[in-house]
Parts: sequence; C-alpha cells; structure tokens
Amino acid sequence: MTNTQYHAAHQYNPAVAYNDDDAQWLVVWHDGRNGTNYGIYGQRVDRNGTLLGFGAPITIWDDANSLQNPAVAYDTTQRRYLVVWQNVTSPAIEGRVINADGTFYSSRFSITTGTLARTVPDVAYNPVMDEYLVVWQHAEATGGDIRARKVSTEGVIDPGGTYAISDETADERYPAVEAYPADGRYLVVWSSDRSGSFNVVGRRLLSNGSVTGSLFGISTGSGQEYYPDLAFNPANGQALVVWLEWEQGTLRGRPVNSDNTRGTEFLISGDADPLYNTAIAYSPLDSKYLVIWNHSLNIHGQWVNSNGSVDGGSFLICNQMSANVALAFGPDRFLAAWQDLRNSTWDIYGQLVSFRKFLYLPLILR
Repeated sequence: MTNTQYHAAHQYNPAVAYNDDDAQWLVVWHDGRNGTNYGIYGQRVDRNGTLLGFGAPITIWDDANSLQNPAVAYDTTQRRYLVVWQNVTSPAIEGRVINADGTFYSSRFSITTGTLARTVPDVAYNPVMDEYLVVWQHAEATGGDIRARKVSTEGVIDPGGTYAISDETADERYPAVEAYPADGRYLVVWSSDRSGSFNVVGRRLLSNGSVTGSLFGISTGSGQEYYPDLAFNPANGQALVVWLEWEQGTLRGRPVNSDNTRGTEFLISGDADPLYNTAIAYSPLDSKYLVIWNHSLNIHGQWVNSNGSVDGGSFLICNQMSANVALAFGPDRFLAAWQDLRNSTWDIYGQLVSFRKFLYLPLILR
C-alpha cells in the first residue's frame, strides 16, 4: 500500500488517471493543508508505486476559496492531464491543464460559473476529437440538472457554452462520463429520481459532444441507487455500469451496448451492510473489470469478466477506516486510491492490484 500523502491536515476525495506514455498515474485530491480552506493537490506515481517528484505533492490550485471533489483525465495525443474541481465558495467548475511531468501547461480557468452550486464534476478525454468533455451536477431551484461543456487540450473552453444533458424537473446527481476510444462517442450516467426514487440512467453523446437520442434507464431496482461509475471494453464497445443500492446494501452492475441496448443486471456484492461509493476500470490485458467499493469503511474489490459475470469472490484491499475510492488501469495493473483515517487524519493511500499477481505492497500517496 502506498501513502501518496501524509500530512497533519485532512485530505479527501481522490481521483486518478493513467499516463500510458510514461507508465505513471496522476492522483489528485482536495487538501486542507493551508489551514483555512481546501485546495487541489496531486501526486505522480510510477508503475512500481514509487512517488515521483521526490514525493512532494503538486499544488494544482490553492487560493482563498474552498476547492473540492477533483476529477482528472489524460490526453494521449498531447500528453497532458486536465484536472477539474468544484469551487464551493464562489460556485463554479474550474480546471487546469497539467503536463505529463507535473509542471503546469495552463493557469486555472473557469468552465462554468453562477450563483447556484456546480458540484461533483467528472471529465473524459476523447481521442477521436482530441478534446475533453466535462460534466457536473448543476443546481436549480427545483433540483439538479446534468450539464456539460467541451474543453480543448490547451484548456480553452468551448465558446458554444454549457448545455444540458438532462434538464428534467427530477433531481439528478452524481454524473460519470467515459468516451469510447474507437469512435469517440460518450456515455454519461447518473442518478435520477424521475420515478420517485433514485435510479441510474444514461444518455449517449456523439463524438462532438452533442446529445443524441433519449435518456434510458439502466438500473431496475425500487430502492435508492447512487454513485454510478462506468468503464468501456474497447474490444466490443460495451460499457459496464456499476452502482450502489443504498437501502439494500448491494452493489450491482449492467452492461450497456454501443446501440444503448442493455444486458442483464447482476449482483456484484450483496453483504447487506452499508456500502458507500464505488469505482470501476477495465484491463484489456486480462479482459476483466475490477470493481472496488467501500464496505463497512473498508475497501473491497471484485473481478468481473468481460461478459458481465463475476469471477470468484470479493477480496479485501484495505482493512483500515477508509472512504471515497478511485481506480485506473495501466499497463498491467490497477492503481486504487482512497482517503484513509489510520493516522487520525484523513490521508490519501493507494494500492497496486493485478489480476495475475493480485496485490502489491501498499503505498502512501499524501
């Protein structure tokens, strides 16, 4: 296990992206080390779990505002990252482009601003269009919408402005987005209470970011279903969407095909204990997904075959008090990251996981 960061202040909500050009990950999180609010920090990690840059975190942006919930994606063409986050003090989604070596390509820029909250952003890089798509939960007087905006690899926001992926009167939360590398189309998933309880829905976007077709249901339960995430299998264009059923204490998944038809919903974990957030990534090397989640404040994992069937039983990744998992694959192993309370402050930890070798030694990221 790696502690990517250990600091007297609290660190929360990691996100991670893999750079396949240099065989390293960038882990980002929000951090209270300035003593008055939260800033956005990052740490590069190589494929062996070594902290790069002499182990010193990158101060991505830290100012007088409270900045939280970062997300990150890697641009395989220009070899840069886009890190995005929410500004809680002055409601906005902001971003900064980071070079592969951890230096800064751009300054901070605003993606959307307003008087009501813009929260929990996610970002995906589109290799066909060579641009990013940023999505977020957009507060309205009657609930929340899901909005999006394109951002260039240089950090220039699309002059066409923001647009709605869904603007129903329902309350809509926790968006996640991925781009299919073969044709650049996006799939966005989120939780919506349009049926009276929160269920997971999705919508397809064309490679240019425009909305196509209607939104469609993914989950079929009657309870509250939250925190969806997704990963693509590049061999067949199928996405596997996973989510938590809050009251039942279960983790479920469902394949979504490239034509938006859905496979059979299936159970990944059914321990009936409290489950919190989840993350998923795909290994083309092993033709398997890894799904991780918080279970009774520990981190667990489960292998899932490319056909949507579970492979073996779940396994323990971390037995310390922990929360808010993140995951990325490359080149032959996954990096799982989370916030961890073992040192009496919330720190950022990581673990290398491989289907072939199972668990590597842990890392401390912060």
